[in-house]
Amino acid sequence: MAAWVRDPSLTISIQADGSFFSRVLTRGIGARLPAPALELLSFCARPREEAEVTARYGPLGAQGFRQLVEAGLLVEAPSADHTPVFFHNFSALDVHRRMLADRVRVDAYAAAIRAAVRPGMAVLDAGTGSGILACLAARAGARVVYAVDQADILEAARGVVERSGLQAQVRLLRGDFRDIRLPEPVDLVITETFGAWALAEAGLDDLVTTCENNLAPGGTVLPGAVELWVAPVSAVAPLEEALCPFSRYEGVHLDALIPTALRRGITTTLLPEQLGGPGQRLCTVLAPSRLPCGGTVTLHADRITGLGCWFQLDLGNGHQLSTHPSAPLTHWRHHFLPLPLDCGGEVLLEIEIEAAKEDRRGLEIHVGWQCGARRGEAWYRLR
Repeated sequence: MAAWVRDPSLTISIQADGSFFSRVLTRGIGARLPAPALELLSFCARPREEAEVTARYGPLGAQGFRQLVEAGLLVEAPSADHTPVFFHNFSALDVHRRMLADRVRVDAYAAAIRAAVRPGMAVLDAGTGSGILACLAARAGARVVYAVDQADILEAARGVVERSGLQAQVRLLRGDFRDIRLPEPVDLVITETFGAWALAEAGLDDLVTTCENNLAPGGTVLPGAVELWVAPVSAVAPLEEALCPFSRYEGVHLDALIPTALRRGITTTLLPEQLGGPGQRLCTVLAPSRLPCGGTVTLHADRITGLGCWFQLDLGNGHQLSTHPSAPLTHWRHHFLPLPLDCGGEVLLEIEIEAAKEDRRGLEIHVGWQCGARRGEAWYRLR
């Protein structure tokens, strides 16, 4: 018998009329719930078979259990952490157009792959997308490249491989690379599954499992590490970009949304002159490793409007890819966390980053700050 469990990203809110509304962002599901369903969902915090529900709640409970399964709020235990909406988004060609047009990114990976691949190697391209990195690894001399992706773009990648004459080396596999088990250990795992501030999309977390299952002893991961950087932003423009859409308009008080907007990071393009001081490396995240991560930095600025965030990938053999505001612009751009603050010359920050509880592909960022005797804290979401 199949065991079913509450989706770990499920959230429930109480509506103005007293009803309950459930939402699963990672599956694109929303539904109103009767009060008895809440107890069933609580009971299914761990995998349950229908017989267990029947024994405890009787036939009516079993009927409610089946309805929750049909609604997608209870899922089969092995797929509980899957995020189908996330992969559906990567099926669109527009997403891959932006990434392929980012020649800074493509050139950096191409050079790193040429330096890392040795003739006869077995390689895994985890999250192959358009297939370009898998093809580059094959052209660099890999004996076999396992190109894994769960999104529908894999069918388009098949055409890329065939038109490139690499079908004898590149094997396309449909599935979540976290769950894949290859027919042989690989010498090199390549991935470019990085989102906002690198860590959104949960690519590094998933990489841990695929390396445990598929990377040969002594094998290599590309990139081998991710550095997270933060700097004070003194310019007003990024703060205005974050908040101005919520100014009053013809008597409509959109400013009621500003407290929420202050807790949302935005993706933007930061110019070097908008920084109020030099950036500091917050932490280095080795690949593969899991969240949470973070660190402590001291920034120097008299006044800031927020924090500028970027990252750098260590691609091995001296190859690096930086998204610093002074570096060539990439499709990732930069990220801004609103934090209007008079610092008086120095601010100490303690920053912790973890996967969002209701959507592990997003980030929750906690910032504790200290300026002299003043202390405070802020929380942000970044996706």
